[in-house]
Formats: sequence, structure tokens, C-alpha cells
Amino acid sequence: MADGIKQDLSDESIGAISTGDYSPITINVTNNKSEIDSLLKPLLIEMVDSVKTSYRNRATELPPDIEEKIDYNRVKVFKDDLRDAINYVIIIDEMIENLNHEDEDAADSILWSINQRYRDIKKELFLEHKIDPSDHKQVIKCINSHADIIINAVKDSIESDIPSVEGKKIEIVRFCILLIVCYGFITCNILERPIS
Repeated sequence: MADGIKQDLSDESIGAISTGDYSPITINVTNNKSEIDSLLKPLLIEMVDSVKTSYRNRATELPPDIEEKIDYNRVKVFKDDLRDAINYVIIIDEMIENLNHEDEDAADSILWSINQRYRDIKKELFLEHKIDPSDHKQVIKCINSHADIIINAVKDSIESDIPSVEGKKIEIVRFCILLIVCYGFITCNILERPIS
């Protein structure tokens, strides 16, 4: 947990402070955890429902340290957002675990959906910059140069698929999207896994 961030994950309360892209966003979600759950669940279900092919290619390795991945991919603009959100990924983990009880392929489908968005954006970048996908050095250089643009494009893609958010607080909507992006990032479904 980052210094100075107090985390409260009781049944009805969490807290979050963002120092990144949409800063400052301070969410003291006391008595609003149910509101986050009510938005996060339909977002994740939409991702599951949109996937027709089950994603069975989940990494069996443990995810890398977030700082290692931020450094490897040269994330600059979103690094504080990712660092802040990592403290609250337990929320999305619990939601996905609950969805897996309803649909055993839910987690795989969510990861596939996140990864597919990343891959589509990466392909567009490669076409735009005439990158040969078989040239690993060229690929990493391109991703490093555009890491924040890629994260932002994935975030925008997820945001465009949100079911109606009428009546929801914009801070909570942004927080839920940030959680999904962070989850995709730490599971290596957005940007690249560091090579040891």
C-alpha cells in the first residue's frame, strides 16, 4: 500500500485518492460501496457478454511488480493513477470472483475483452508508425513511446461500452474504469510483461 493512503474495505466503505490524470479525485466512498458495486458489476458483465470466444490464454506466471511494469513500459502520465488504483484492485477481484460463480468463464472473458482492446489499439499504432510486429526491439520502442496513449485509448474504449450511467456520480464512474484499466495492466493484458 502506498504511503499515506489509508485503505478501508469494510462491507460499505472504501476510500481512494487519485493523483493522476483526472486529479485530484478524492473518493471517500463511505456508504457508496454499493454504488460502486452496482456500476462495476454491469460493466464487467457487459465485457463478459460481449465475448463470444472464451479466452483460455491466461498467464500462469504471477503478475510482475507494478513498478517494474511501469518502468518497463515507460508509463508516465498514468503511473500515479495505476499506483493509486493498485490499492483497490481487491474490489474488482471480489466482483470477478462473484461473477465466476455465475459464469465460470467470466474472468477469462473479462481479461480477453481487455486484452483485445489493447491488441486492436496496438495494431493501429503499428500500422500508423509502420512497425514490423516481428521486430521485438521496434515493438517495445513503439509501445514505450506510446504507453500513456495506449492506456488512454483502452480507457476510452471501456468508457464507450458503459451501460447507462445516468444518476451515477462521475467520480465513481471514473474510479470503476480506472479499476478495470489497472486490473488489465497488472494482469499484463494492457501493455507488455517485463522480460527478465
